[in-house]
Amino acid sequence: AAEELRSSLKKGDKVTAMGILGTVVRVQENTVILKMFDGSKIEVVKGAITDVIPGSEEDAKKAERDDRIVDIKSEE
Repeated sequence: AAEELRSSLKKGDKVTAMGILGTVVRVQENTVILKMFDGSKIEVVKGAITDVIPGSEEDAKKAERDDRIVDIKSEE
């Protein structure tokens, strides 16, 4: 069940990973990028995710904007 949960992750979902709460802004093959409460972003291994609360369409749009910001900064 946990593997199914992790494989269905999408931008905007709110997750718990090792007690850390964040919002998914990017899903990669083995990891996800999470946005924290203070706006910082961290990369976590999908296997560390223990809980997923599906995000709304608005959450997904906000995550998409946040993901573009990550792309711009990584190109600098």
